[in-house]
Amino acid sequence: MWHTISQSATCIDAFSLKRRIAHKSTHWPSEVYEYLNSDKYIQKVVSHADLLWQRMKDQRDNDFRITMMVGYLKLYQLSRPVLNGYDCLLVDEAQDCTPAASDILLRQSCAKILVGDPHQQIYAFRGARNALQEVTSTHTFYLTQSFRFGPEIAYVASCVLDVLKGVRNKTLVGGAKRGSVLGEKCGQLCVITRCNYTLFNEAVNVCCANNNTKGLQGLALDRVLDIHKLFTAGTNKRE
Repeated sequence: MWHTISQSATCIDAFSLKRRIAHKSTHWPSEVYEYLNSDKYIQKVVSHADLLWQRMKDQRDNDFRITMMVGYLKLYQLSRPVLNGYDCLLVDEAQDCTPAASDILLRQSCAKILVGDPHQQIYAFRGARNALQEVTSTHTFYLTQSFRFGPEIAYVASCVLDVLKGVRNKTLVGGAKRGSVLGEKCGQLCVITRCNYTLFNEAVNVCCANNNTKGLQGLALDRVLDIHKLFTAGTNKRE
């Protein structure tokens, strides 16, 4: 039962991000569809998802409330809004628009300006699509100069785009301010990682260096130590 509820929630989440106006099994990611591997069970989940969505839309039903922002965006899309009070719509971060958001914006009759960088798309895991590639533009302008960094960083960024992305017809140009790709290690440092595993390793390295660290309680290192003790129990190892 709980598995069915979980898959129904997955169906609703995927449905909220897409352009479609009705629940379908094709809303699922392909790996989820292959995991279910039963047309009968899939239809059961779709039926549960549709019933749950109907209850979530009912403002009088306090047992099933919409708790996700994409749910409200989906309701707005389904209302087929017409934005007649604007001469032009400016869409920033267009490389990270969900299909539902794109449907709202692109069906408007006024002029539209889409601004974005496909190389900075970070929400694909949440169903975002690059709206810049889905729209036939009348005019295209490339913003290749930035005031945020100097020629050093611009050169390195151009090399990265050339080698990793094959972008050779555009050259990034920095501002007049000189900079460095290495930076200066002074004051507090911030470590940015792509996953929690790397972040945890960085935290362990800091602790092992006996630095004056704060806020370790939030990492639940005591639980990790307890797990380690359980796994090493009886091995006569002392860590």
